[in-house]
Amino acid sequence: MSIHVGIIGPSLFGKSHVGKRLSLTYWQRERRRSIVFDTRSANWGNHSLVFTDKAKFLEACWRYRSCAVFCDDFGDHFERDKEVTPMFTSLRHQFHQLHAMTHVWQDMLPKQRNQLGTLFLFWQTRESAESIAREWSDSRLLESTRLPKYEFLHCRKHADAPNHIITRGRFPA
Repeated sequence: MSIHVGIIGPSLFGKSHVGKRLSLTYWQRERRRSIVFDTRSANWGNHSLVFTDKAKFLEACWRYRSCAVFCDDFGDHFERDKEVTPMFTSLRHQFHQLHAMTHVWQDMLPKQRNQLGTLFLFWQTRESAESIAREWSDSRLLESTRLPKYEFLHCRKHADAPNHIITRGRFPA
């Protein structure tokens, strides 16, 4: 999996479920702890440090190493904030894997979106799907406009668009 992951879709379509499953999988396979920003302070498991305070979350991201970092509702808390761009461009130097979970693709700045190498893409509006397909140079991402609830496209970016790996998934599984 890429070190920069976007989990994008509407409320109640499965974004948090995917995030929690990934977090648990990293723990089970690699003993990789998670650093989580979740203002609802949801249960992410004993392997996770969960923060409801943005400043403390960001501090932990730079203090710890080799973690899976999850930012739930990224758009609600960091929408188009240039100050968090280093999470997308430099956090990898801490050996972290970043997961930005948001409702809308456009909540992230282009420079932030460009760093994403993996997407879990739930249902999208036509406008949003066209933007994603254009930025990833892959018209297959337009299929996201026809996804039912709990289904997603798992997309892994490669240098050449025809070589992107796109599979269909479903949660809960």
